[in-house]
Amino acid sequence: MTAAADAHDMTPAEACAEARKIAAEVGPEARLWIRLETDQRRAGGVGMTLYPFGIVRGDEDLKVTDGTFRGAFAKVRAELAGAAAKRAAVTIRKLALAIIDKADGGAVTELDLLASFNAGEIAQYGEAACAEATRLAGNAPFSIVRRAERAA
Repeated sequence: MTAAADAHDMTPAEACAEARKIAAEVGPEARLWIRLETDQRRAGGVGMTLYPFGIVRGDEDLKVTDGTFRGAFAKVRAELAGAAAKRAAVTIRKLALAIIDKADGGAVTELDLLASFNAGEIAQYGEAACAEATRLAGNAPFSIVRRAERAA
């Protein structure tokens, strides 16, 4: 990397702001960690790991490395574009299986699902997961009773 390329890369503050922006776009639990690769066995540069569902649920994390912050962010965005459909399908399937497991008479409460899924996932994928649960189990239609509905 040349000094001219260095001069046009991001400052650490700009990189942190971009990391927060990407994580917020991915979801409420997402975290994007930035590290400087200094290991002499590697090429070095900027490394990033995106945890779409938080660090404790790292089964779908994305890792990239590049010589610049901008390059690493571009790689993260490209990986996200390819992984979004896969991540949605995996979440819908897991949520559908949880609905089948916890349902009582075809209905499951949102609170029952919050032990394994965040509210954003339930809101975004709940309807599709109910349809998938119905397809998988072949029972009466499944539904999620939301906290607001339960209080009414």
